[in-house]
Amino acid sequence: MALILGGFAFTDYAIPEMVPQGGEHNFIIHKLIGGTRVVDAMGPDDADISWSGRFQGPAATPNAMALDQLRKAGAQLPLIIDSQFYTVVIKKFEWDYQRSYQILYRITCVVVSSTGGALAVPATLDVLVGLDMGLAAGLVASFAAAAPF
Repeated sequence: MALILGGFAFTDYAIPEMVPQGGEHNFIIHKLIGGTRVVDAMGPDDADISWSGRFQGPAATPNAMALDQLRKAGAQLPLIIDSQFYTVVIKKFEWDYQRSYQILYRITCVVVSSTGGALAVPATLDVLVGLDMGLAAGLVASFAAAAPF
């Protein structure tokens, strides 16, 4: 399974066994005299997307810290789950430090928008470069905020 959040690619043990997706559809139900109902469909409401995994190896702590910086930044990020594409914000990221080389994590993302599940292909090279520049600027800002000097 390919799992990418912003510029962060989950690999090895960090890839979860499953990533539940889906949601509800909002309805307004008008109950009329005589028991008749009028149902207005208001549109889809995607559920939060949550998963958990484990960072293993010498990059475990830096990986957990990098995701925590993305949470702190509060920026909208692309989330790719195989062929599914979403724009999300990280609502919650928790990590359990067991050893410097082993960290368990749990993450919850709020879906800002989705393309109906299918991976959207940007129309132009300008769009691709713009997305990459935005991600790079967000990462630079998060590292600058975490710098001890």
